[in-house]
Amino acid sequence: MAVVGSTIMIDLHLTEDADMDTVRGVVRQNGAQVHSDLAQRVRQTVDRRARSALDGHDVGDYTLGMDVDVVAGRVPGAPRERVTVSLDFEGDDGVVAAIDDAVSAPDRAQLADALEEMTQNYLHQHDLRGVEVTVSVTPIQFR
Repeated sequence: MAVVGSTIMIDLHLTEDADMDTVRGVVRQNGAQVHSDLAQRVRQTVDRRARSALDGHDVGDYTLGMDVDVVAGRVPGAPRERVTVSLDFEGDDGVVAAIDDAVSAPDRAQLADALEEMTQNYLHQHDLRGVEVTVSVTPIQFR
């Protein structure tokens, strides 16, 4: 089976109104894992948007898998916390080639917007202000 996928990065940039320990307390669980509630919300959002991007395209049978992780070390640049998502589609060669063609730049932008909104809502539910969220989604590529 062939695999294509994308890497998604959710960056939580700290401003002067937030500190790293508070952000990590909301994002992490047991220090090295993404908090289970946040991870579940990320998975649901990515799954819904990825499947939506393929609606109307006859791509065939595929398996969708993803891993949601937090970057354990310091992320270079401005102070931030980073959550990464490895999104993988597995199927026959023709299926993954069709998926590669079907998931366009606008689809990736809609996924990024949905994840940004969901993450902001999650942060607000935990009364965490002073964090700017940016999401980047790489193009689909063969793994």
